[in-house]
Amino acid sequence: MFLKNLLFRFKKNNFNSKKLLFGVIILVIIIYLIIEIVNLNSASKEETQVYFKIEKGQKSLDILDRLVKKKIIRNKYFSYFYIKITGLSIQPGVYYLNTNQSPKYNLQTISKGEVSEKKFTFIEGWRVEQYAQLLDQEGIIDFENFIETAQKHESKLYPDTYQIAIKTTSQIIVDKLLANYDQKMAENKINPSAEDLILASIVEREAKFDEDRAKIAGVFKNRLKIGMALEADPTVQYAQENNQKKDFEYWQELAIGDITINSPFNTYKVKGLPPAPICNPSIKSILAVINYEKNDYFYFIHDSEGKAHFAKNITEHNQNKQKYIQ
Repeated sequence: MFLKNLLFRFKKNNFNSKKLLFGVIILVIIIYLIIEIVNLNSASKEETQVYFKIEKGQKSLDILDRLVKKKIIRNKYFSYFYIKITGLSIQPGVYYLNTNQSPKYNLQTISKGEVSEKKFTFIEGWRVEQYAQLLDQEGIIDFENFIETAQKHESKLYPDTYQIAIKTTSQIIVDKLLANYDQKMAENKINPSAEDLILASIVEREAKFDEDRAKIAGVFKNRLKIGMALEADPTVQYAQENNQKKDFEYWQELAIGDITINSPFNTYKVKGLPPAPICNPSIKSILAVINYEKNDYFYFIHDSEGKAHFAKNITEHNQNKQKYIQ
């Protein structure tokens, strides 16, 4: 009787232990699923755009493994489970995925096969070739193709940050930039002339600080009024750097003798404005030209930090050279 009771208690305790173990396992699974669901819907605070290409015929787990390495998703197996139960199907193509979007959002993006866009920033004072370099480097538009389409719009390719589709054309991009230019002009209630834009493009390259823009514009206006050559270094840089290959580094420092180049853009040799803009200026430079400072300055130089120092005559100018240029 004693052995029978002992055996019964052992079986009962063993059953309770198995029941407890089973309960713990279920609880662990539930906690795991909750954590993974939270992770699936949570985005990183770090904003990084990732180029991601999916080839036709690639296995889902291999794709998900690469997504983990790119920090687009956190768990490839749970992501695979999510794709299967939701009926999503990964589509081949080129995507630009963002770490500040949730893994769920990015998985849905590559499953919809949506045309991806990438963020591009065109810098104030860039010439059209620099726009073309960036677009070519990212495989969006051919260097020469973009220049051919955009060159005539130099000064109106408004420098800003844009979302540009991977599958696009030069004309679509140019239209986007021109539309932004028109919007900026409308917002500021201005309609700059061709001459305004040419001068603004020079001011953009000359001014390193915002407070110098209107003063520099005033200097050039004063020179134009008396028929004095503008002698603007950026115009010489522009003239020298025309017709370069796509890997060329633009706006290089001038060397001794460079200002002797024969070009209608060389404002050391040719008086008046150059025949066309030399870059794409910001609204700040355009406004600086339209609302230029009326002053008595005819000269300026930059110190080592890029700050402009102005002079009314050649004597003051030479003094500034001795004081600020080492």
